[in-house]
Amino acid sequence: MKQIVNFGKWALVLEELKPKDNPTMYKMSRNLNLTYSHFMAIIQKFEKLKWIVSRKLGRNRIILLTKKGIDMRDNVIPVLFELKTIKGKR
Repeated sequence: MKQIVNFGKWALVLEELKPKDNPTMYKMSRNLNLTYSHFMAIIQKFEKLKWIVSRKLGRNRIILLTKKGIDMRDNVIPVLFELKTIKGKR
C-alpha cells in the first residue's frame, strides 16, 4: 500500500518556534519566506488548536508555544521530517 506523506508550511513554522528566540510574527514570516497573510493564517490555526499563544510586546507580537505546542514540536514534527526523508529515498 502506497503512503503519501504531505505536510505544508505549518510544520516548518512549528519547528521554527524556539523558546529563547521570542520571534516576532513579522520576523518569522520573513525567515520562512512566507507572505505575512499566509503566515497569519497558520498562526490563527495554531491558536485555535491551542498550540501557541501570542502576546503583544511593544509594537510587536511574539509567539509562545503552549505545552501542547511543545509536545507537537518535539514529538510529532521530527517524525514528519523523518517520513519525508524516507519518502525521498525511494
